[in-house]
Amino acid sequence: MDELNKINISISSWPGSGATTLALILANLTKRKYINLGNVFRYLGENMGFSNEGISRPEFDNYIENIIGTTIDNFVDYKLLNDNNLIVEADISVFRIGKHPKIFSIFLKATKEERIKRVLSDNRDDAIIALEKRDEILKQKYYELWHVDFFDEEFIQKKYNMLFDNSNMALNNEVKQIVLAFKEYLQYKSIPETYWTEIESKIDYYVDLYNKKGKSYLNELLEKENLGSNAKEIMLEITRQFPEDIETFSQSIKNLFLGINKKS
Repeated sequence: MDELNKINISISSWPGSGATTLALILANLTKRKYINLGNVFRYLGENMGFSNEGISRPEFDNYIENIIGTTIDNFVDYKLLNDNNLIVEADISVFRIGKHPKIFSIFLKATKEERIKRVLSDNRDDAIIALEKRDEILKQKYYELWHVDFFDEEFIQKKYNMLFDNSNMALNNEVKQIVLAFKEYLQYKSIPETYWTEIESKIDYYVDLYNKKGKSYLNELLEKENLGSNAKEIMLEITRQFPEDIETFSQSIKNLFLGINKKS
C-alpha cells in the first residue's frame, strides 16, 4: 500500500461547488490527513473582526490575498510534493504544479445557477451578492498573483487530472465517480481490489452521516484520528517553512502567526 499512500489528492473548486464536502467524505473514506487552507483564512478573518459569511467574506479575500496569498499557495505546493497520504483543499492548488505523478488532482465545478441555489439554502439575503463578489475577487486576485484564470475550463483541464461537473448530481454518485476515477488513475499500482471494495462499501455510510450531521461532525471524526484540518497547526508549519515570508506580513497578521508559534 506504500504506492497508494505516496499519492496525494488535491481538491479545488469554484465557490459553492462543494469541495469541502467532497474532501471531508474522501478523507474519512481513505483515512488521509485533511488540510483545508480555507480554515487559515477563516481563522485570520475571525481574529481580525471579519465575518465568514455574507459580503464580509469576499471583502476579506480581497484584503488578505495580497498579503498572504503567495505564501499559502507555495505552502500548498510544498505539501503536495513533499508529504504523503494527504487530501489538500485549496482554490488553485495545482495550477502552478500541473499534472504530476504524485498528485491526483480534482477540480469541481457547477453551473452558476446551481451554485446560487446551494448558497441560498443558507437562508442569507446577501448570499447571491456574496457569491458573485467572491467569484469576481478570486478571478482578479489569482490572475494578479499567478496569471491564472480561475474560471478558464480549458486551462483547468490542462492542469488537473479531473474537471468534474457536479451540477444536479446526488452526492453519493459524485463520490462514487471520484473514487472510480482515483482507482483508474492508480490502475498500474499494486493496490489490492479488497481496498477498493471496502472504500466503495462505505460511501453511502459517510454520505448519510454528512446529510444527517453535517461537515462539522465529519471533521470531528477526522480529528479523533489526528487527521483533521486545524488552522493553528497549519499556520505553525507555515511559520517554520516560510519564516522570511512571515516577516513581510502586516504587523497584525504577523502577530497572529507568531503568536501561535510562541504558544507551541
